[in-house]
Amino acid sequence: MSKPSRKLVEVDSKPATRPTRREKTERALITAAREVFLERGYDGATTGEISRAAGVAAGTFYLYFGDKRSAFGAVSRETGRKLLAEMLCALEPGVDPESLT
Repeated sequence: MSKPSRKLVEVDSKPATRPTRREKTERALITAAREVFLERGYDGATTGEISRAAGVAAGTFYLYFGDKRSAFGAVSRETGRKLLAEMLCALEPGVDPESLT
């Protein structure tokens, strides 16, 4: 008589934590960059506008991104992750897309 096979499930043992100040600022900058790029286009957007929209000093932008291109890359990566999560959820009903990003 054979024993039933067992599957091991990995569980993230880290407790959920609140975002740090740095994470909140980065999130604000990425959100602001997305909004400014959508409104003005890449060429029309400035790092100053992104900083103002995020509610941070102009110099703070450069602590997180070296230039406008880097901010655009961060927006693009995040958008790609969200799109992929939505597509995967379409294949697996009942899965929350936010749990995949």
